[in-house]
Amino acid sequence: MGSAELLKAVHDVLEGRLVISPEIERQMMDAYLSGKKATDSQTPQSILSDREFEVFQMIGKGRSGRDISHALRISKSTVESHRAHIKAKLGLDSPADLVRAAVAWILENEAGTKDT
Repeated sequence: MGSAELLKAVHDVLEGRLVISPEIERQMMDAYLSGKKATDSQTPQSILSDREFEVFQMIGKGRSGRDISHALRISKSTVESHRAHIKAKLGLDSPADLVRAAVAWILENEAGTKDT
């Protein structure tokens, strides 16, 4: 991103507008036009931030909010915020859906690895 684009993005954010990179915009349009949810075509690892993905993995391993907050040295309310963002980004409706998706991901991708 050039300096002019960066400056425009900063001004847009300050004026309350959403700024999305061209690559993310393309992915969102592709998903919208195909009628697929993000989880249909992408992995949690590619959709979530690094911290959200850490929380997602820990949920899949059965860790409680308190355990996650202690392990990552963040507040329990921050863990809950991450959970809400993860649900929204993955198109999940309930906490139970989040747990099911996280457990399924762990079983599919980390079979036989040591627990974190």
